[in-house]
Amino acid sequence: MSKDLEPRIRSLSLQNQILLRDYVETKNSGQNNIRSDLVNLMEIHSGDITGIDYETIDTYVKLLRSDNSATTFNRRLGTIRNFFSYILSRGGTLNFDPERLRIFGILGKDIVNNRSATPLKLSELSRIRQMLQGDDLRHFTFELAFQYGCTLEELEESSRVYDRENRTFRFSKRNVQIDDSLYSLIEGNPQILLKQRRRSTFSDYFNLIAEKARDFGILGNRNLSWQDIKETREQFSLRCGECGDLFDNHTRDWMLIQYSFDPTGTKWFICKSCGERALSHA
Repeated sequence: MSKDLEPRIRSLSLQNQILLRDYVETKNSGQNNIRSDLVNLMEIHSGDITGIDYETIDTYVKLLRSDNSATTFNRRLGTIRNFFSYILSRGGTLNFDPERLRIFGILGKDIVNNRSATPLKLSELSRIRQMLQGDDLRHFTFELAFQYGCTLEELEESSRVYDRENRTFRFSKRNVQIDDSLYSLIEGNPQILLKQRRRSTFSDYFNLIAEKARDFGILGNRNLSWQDIKETREQFSLRCGECGDLFDNHTRDWMLIQYSFDPTGTKWFICKSCGERALSHA
């Protein structure tokens, strides 16, 4: 047993200590993880764990889900569910059915294999951005993926490669300089980049964004994956006819020009950089 767990276990109620000991002894492997997971669980409830209510479990499980990879979360959720089932098998009573916890299980995959990527509508995109105000970590994740086209590999790198002085993420394959909005988000909550998170954890964050969006009536019954964000970005991007680069289809990146030597008098949308350069040579 880990030494740091010993005083924590002694601080639990006698009934909790007995339940913990007896349950762990039924397992032939993974005892340290099981013991740690259950001590964490028992510490959120002031009395015997058999008296915990579903609302408290619901809140705790959602916190677990927000800061663990899918693999780790599913393991911990399974431990909790099996522990409560064990209590019932011994003739104990609970205030809820442990099987209700199955709804929290998530897939640890970046791609949902039984469907193709589905882009967000513009109205859905705008409402999700509004919904994420104040949810700094998932707001950061969403904007890096949508606004800057970051891959899951780049999201995983983000905590290690941020150049604060130059407001730039120096990823292994490219540099991304961020705007004032994202810079202010990071400055306001440095915890966003203090902890290194795995690719699978960022993938899970999109599931959590989808769950919240469904609660807000934004997505209906749809899920949301990194591929959906990638597809949304591609749908909302336009290619400049002059330089060939892609830009978002909003007014800050584009301008309308007419070449004086064009006999048709056609007015064209081109990116601001090319437009300003054309005007300077007019």
